[in-house]
Amino acid sequence: MITGETEGLLLFSGGTVCDDSFNDYSATAICRELGFAAAKHWRSGMDWGRVQANKPIKLDEIVCTSNGEWDSCQFSTNHDCAHNEDVFLTCQDFTLVDESGAVVNGEKEGLLLYKSGTVCDAQFSDHSAEAVCQKMGFHGARAWRSGQLFEDQQISREVLLGSLECGNNNWSECILNTTSSSCSHASDVLLKCYNFWL
Repeated sequence: MITGETEGLLLFSGGTVCDDSFNDYSATAICRELGFAAAKHWRSGMDWGRVQANKPIKLDEIVCTSNGEWDSCQFSTNHDCAHNEDVFLTCQDFTLVDESGAVVNGEKEGLLLYKSGTVCDAQFSDHSAEAVCQKMGFHGARAWRSGQLFEDQQISREVLLGSLECGNNNWSECILNTTSSSCSHASDVLLKCYNFWL
């Protein structure tokens, strides 16, 4: 079982998952069901040879809506696949979501999530914003603030990260506090990242 942001062969009930109809919505829904914030990357292939060949293909045609939740997905336990269509998935601990819970991909403010919960602004700084934006695959942070602007998304989640303290913009210099937090959702971090600069 993979616990960090490492690529793994996706399994369902002891078998592999076929890539027919699989897309970014499917990947995000599965990562969230596994307790991560979102999908970072997915692909298909026959990289693990005998490991894959010795497993049955158990799931196919996974189609999910844009909300990225597993209960929005439809799938088939019948397949017409070969193991070169097996899904490999990389999930991530952090993501940004909009007011509907959809993953924010562009330069738009979003609610910062750690796994399935929110992030408290205690010890959060411009360094924290830069480091977490880079960890999510963006170039950097445009702006951050705290507040309860995404109320429906916030009240349905726990505060899972009590603080994110970074001494500089490097993720390796950050300290995460996952112990119980006294933060309210009024202290949740809202973040805007960017990919391009002048």
